[in-house]
Amino acid sequence: MPDGTLPWVSNPVAQDILTYVQIAYPIVLICIYIITFTIRSITTARNDDHENLEPEQLGPGGKPLPQKSKKKEPAIPNDFDFSRPRKLLFEWLSLGVLGSIGGNIAVVIVHAIVGREEHWWCGQSPTIYLVGSFMVYALLLITMIDSKPSPTLAHLVTWIAASLMEIILLGASFGLYSREHREPRVGDPGGGELQEDMTEFEITEVTLDLVRIIFLLALVGFYALFVFLQGYKLKAEAARAEERQSLLAEDHVGNGAAGGAANGYGTANGKPRGPVEAPAGWEKPKETPSRSWWEYLRAYTVFLPYIWPYKDRMLQVNFILCFVIVGAQRVI
Repeated sequence: MPDGTLPWVSNPVAQDILTYVQIAYPIVLICIYIITFTIRSITTARNDDHENLEPEQLGPGGKPLPQKSKKKEPAIPNDFDFSRPRKLLFEWLSLGVLGSIGGNIAVVIVHAIVGREEHWWCGQSPTIYLVGSFMVYALLLITMIDSKPSPTLAHLVTWIAASLMEIILLGASFGLYSREHREPRVGDPGGGELQEDMTEFEITEVTLDLVRIIFLLALVGFYALFVFLQGYKLKAEAARAEERQSLLAEDHVGNGAAGGAANGYGTANGKPRGPVEAPAGWEKPKETPSRSWWEYLRAYTVFLPYIWPYKDRMLQVNFILCFVIVGAQRVI
C-alpha cells in the first residue's frame, strides 16, 4: 500500500479512546469534585435543630429565662484532619501532578516550534485535556491549601477517577504510538508525517503520563493509609478512655464523691474531660463560629414562610416564574 493511502492510525479504536477521554477528562473531574464536595458538605453539616433543651427556668418576677442547649458530649468528627507533615506530603504530590501536566504542555509547545515547517499541531482534544486538567488540578491544590480539614473525601474520589482515566489514556497512547501512525497537522489531523514507531516527543509524553499516574496512586494510597492509622488510633484512645472512666466510677463508689477527680487521674492537665457546653443562640460566642455554606443556607430557611405564598396557588406560580427569569438573566 502506498504511503499516501496509509490510514491515519493502525488502531482507530485507540485514537477514538484518546479523543473522547481527553475531551471528557477535565469535565468529569470537576463534576465529580463538585458533586462529592456538595454531598460531603451536606452530610457533615451540624444539625442544631434537634438538640435537647434544658427545662424552662424562671427568673426574677417569674419570667422565663432564655432556653439553653444541653451540654453535648464530644463526638468523633466526620472528617479526619491530617497533621501538618502529612498535609505537606499531599500538597507536594499534588504539585507533582500539576507539574507533570505542565511538562506535557511544554512538550507540545516545543514540538510545535520544532515541527512548524510540517505544520504540526497536537489537535483539539489534547488541547482541551491539557488546559482543562491543569486548571482542575490547580483548583484541587488551592482548595487543599486553603480549606480545613484537607484533603477530604472529595479529593480522594477525584484522585481515584483521575487515576482510572489516566490509565486508560496511557494504554490508548501506547496502542497508538507503538504502531504505524501519522502525526496530526493544522487543518488535517491525518495528513502529517508517517511514523513507524514512537518519536522522542511521544516517548516524553507517555513518560510524563506514567509519572502522573504514580503521583495519583500515591495520593490515593497515602490517604487510605493515613485514614486507617487515624481510625485505629481513635479506637485505641476511645478504649483507653472507657477503661479510665470505669476505673474512676469504681473509685468514686468506693471512696465517695470527695476523691473523684482531685488527683487528675483520667484527666488532661488535671482538668476532667466533661461534656462540651453548647452556647445558646442569645449568648455571645466565645470563639469565632465556623459554619459551612450549607449551614448558612439552612439557617435562612426560617424566612421561607414569610416569602412563600402558601395560601395562593397563582402567587406561587408567579414566584417560581420570577425566580426562573432572574436565574436565566444571570446565565445569559
